Amino acid sequence: MDRPIADPRLLVGEVSEVRGSKVKVRIYSEANESHIFYNGSLVRGVSVGGYVKIPCGFDDVIGAIEGDYQQESRVRPGDDREAPGSYLERYVDVSVFGVMSQGRFDRGVTVLPLVRSKAYVLAPDELDAISSPDGGEGKGGFRIGALAGHGGVPVTVPADKLFASHIGVFGNTGSGKSNTLCRLYTDFLALRENPGGTRNRFVVIDFNGEYVGRQVLTPDKTTYELSTRKGGGDRIPVPSDFYFDVDTWAMLSQATDRTHRPLLRRLVSVASAISQASDKPACVAGMLKRLQPGEVHATMLPHVPRKSLPPWRGFISMMNGSPDSVTYASTLYSP
Repeated sequence: MDRPIADPRLLVGEVSEVRGSKVKVRIYSEANESHIFYNGSLVRGVSVGGYVKIPCGFDDVIGAIEGDYQQESRVRPGDDREAPGSYLERYVDVSVFGVMSQGRFDRGVTVLPLVRSKAYVLAPDELDAISSPDGGEGKGGFRIGALAGHGGVPVTVPADKLFASHIGVFGNTGSGKSNTLCRLYTDFLALRENPGGTRNRFVVIDFNGEYVGRQVLTPDKTTYELSTRKGGGDRIPVPSDFYFDVDTWAMLSQATDRTHRPLLRRLVSVASAISQASDKPACVAGMLKRLQPGEVHATMLPHVPRKSLPPWRGFISMMNGSPDSVTYASTLYSP
């Protein structure tokens, strides 16, 4: 696919210096307008915070304008009697941050422009490609705001990439951190109502009770109000296999890999066998009859520190064995 020819109406200058990703562009004197009338709409001119593209081969290098200044021209036209400083040229500092190739924008410095390359301001469709690189609303992304100073160009983010990574929202007290998160999740969860929308599920841990309202985030949610007091608050339902996951027990009990995890695996295996038995007390009693106390000490409980005993004792109690089995296991732990 051929790259579209740059429109000369958007030409604003040329590159005079390249130092890594920092580019210096000399602005033509006729391009010093705040806006350019382009195809029936206003396009932002050259100013700090704006964007320019610099064609380089089959790609367009995209950069953001970070500085704007003027300096005396080295070549003064006309009368040599003009005083120094009477002829000034305008320059802008541009920081390259991406490349436009075949209509698609990709972040990263993979191509750098050459000196004397032409510089253009971006057309509206090119701004859309930068602010919404994954297609915009309705194409896997949702709107989070507008590009400041560019006539309300929407900024969208891809939902699958944003929520599949870590997100940090920082700010002073009262600056709107909670509102920002609320807006992000509200807009994202609203996509569930669209045909083919996301079916992801979220667990929100809310210490201050900011999101428990019926219509906050989404009305399609279940709220559990927990309490650290004994017998207070709701209980979180867990799947039936929750108690038979070795990693879960290792995390809760802070088990070590070489000492505690082998014991946990054996206990989980035994607990799973007991849970599947039709007569659980009889199953536990049969297991205990086949074991001798010395064998249990040598094989099932190797080098277990005293401080780790309560979690194991609670685990054995959880296996739903007979009272005799729990008493027997506790006796083995006695010093």
